[in-house]
Amino acid sequence: MENVNIKYKHAILKLLLSIFAIIYCFTCKGQIADSFHLSGVIDRDSGSVVLYIGGSDGDYPEIKNFKPVPVSRGKFIIRERLPYPIYVFLRFDSGDQAYITDRFYLSPGDQNIECHADSLREMVGIQNAAMSEYNSSFLTKEYSLIDTVDDYYRRRELQKLYVYHYTLKHPDSYVALWQISLNISYGYSKWMD
Repeated sequence: MENVNIKYKHAILKLLLSIFAIIYCFTCKGQIADSFHLSGVIDRDSGSVVLYIGGSDGDYPEIKNFKPVPVSRGKFIIRERLPYPIYVFLRFDSGDQAYITDRFYLSPGDQNIECHADSLREMVGIQNAAMSEYNSSFLTKEYSLIDTVDDYYRRRELQKLYVYHYTLKHPDSYVALWQISLNISYGYSKWMD
C-alpha cells in the first residue's frame, strides 16, 4: 500500500511540475511579446537618451514615462514593456548638447537605431512592421503633395482628410491610430470626429 501512495505522490508531483512549466512558458512568452529592446548608437561618447511619446500623453494610459538610459562609448540600450506599436521620438542630452529625432514607430521586439547628434529632427532608419507600413503605405506621393500647399490651415485640413481615408482603408493599423492622435492635437476637424 505504501508503494502505491509513493507512486501516486510522484504522479501528482510530475503533473504539478508539468502544469507549472506550461504556465511559466506562457508567462515568459507574454513578457517577450510585450517588450522591446532598442539598441542604439550615437556619435557621442557619453550622455543619456530617453524616449518620449509622439502624441498626447493621455493617448497611452498603460504606458508610463520611459526612463532615461546612459550612453556609454556611443552606445545605449533601452528595454521596456510595450504592448503594441507606438509613435515616439528620442532625445539625447549630454549637458552641453541636446538632440531630438523626428517621430518614429517603435514596436515590441528587438530593434536598432543609429543617431547623428548634429542632425536636427533626424528621421532615423528603424526597421519594424509599423515603420515599414508608414514608409510604404502611408507616405505616398499624394501625401507628399499635401506638403506643397502654402496655406497652413488648408494643408492641415488636407492632412486630416488624408488620415481619415487612410484609416478607412486600414482600420486595424497602429500607424492610422497614431496619425489620428497626432492630427487631433492640431485642433478640431470634421474628419477626426
